[in-house]
Amino acid sequence: MKIKKVKIQNFKSFYGEFVLELSEGMNILVGNNEAGKSTILEAIHLALTGLLNGRQIKNELTQYYFNNRIVSEYLTKLEQRQSHELPYILIEVFLSGDGIALFEGNGNSNHVKESGIALKICFDEKYQAEYEHLVNKGDVKTLPIEYYDLFWSTFARERE
Repeated sequence: MKIKKVKIQNFKSFYGEFVLELSEGMNILVGNNEAGKSTILEAIHLALTGLLNGRQIKNELTQYYFNNRIVSEYLTKLEQRQSHELPYILIEVFLSGDGIALFEGNGNSNHVKESGIALKICFDEKYQAEYEHLVNKGDVKTLPIEYYDLFWSTFARERE
């Protein structure tokens, strides 16, 4: 089993969508300080294990895992009473090789048949009423992370 591609959206230093295609064999990440090399490795590790800095991310959710720009844009739109989408983080790890049939399906953001694992940290719809109440009060100054959850699945749409 090999990682052939990684897609990261809105995680730490990555605003919007970032895609890294990996070559067969060895790959070397090169870049300036604070360019995101370590964040790429963290994202891969997080998607494969659910761990960040040795802790289960589900128990450690914080807005600081989200890209600052995406959070700032959300808060500005909310303050100006514009339509807005709640920020989310998506990490997809595309796999190749033997023994990956269980991971195969179109349950990825491209909706194409691939093998892989997806981790999404996003607003949990079961909190919609509470969130709307909070927004109507005008008390939102940070990302309402208490209404977020982690959704982990294979591209075959099997959820953990």
